[in-house]
Amino acid sequence: MAGRARAIAAGRRDGRPVAVPDHVQDLIVRYHEQDKLGYLAIANRLTADGVPTPSGRSTTWAASSVRGILARIKRERGNGG
Repeated sequence: MAGRARAIAAGRRDGRPVAVPDHVQDLIVRYHEQDKLGYLAIANRLTADGVPTPSGRSTTWAASSVRGILARIKRERGNGG
């Protein structure tokens, strides 16, 4: 088994972005744009609601994860980032 495959089999990330389900992206955008919440408040709400993180290994969200997801969504929409 090659090194990358061994690392993945052991549960380590391979450095590639983890897909965030559409419904979670929609929640994050709604909390940010409609509810006017900041990154930490969004992370706290997702954690309180038990929403799994993108890796699926935890339900404890970090503000930096929320910030990165919002930045990627903005880039994909063509709104800078």
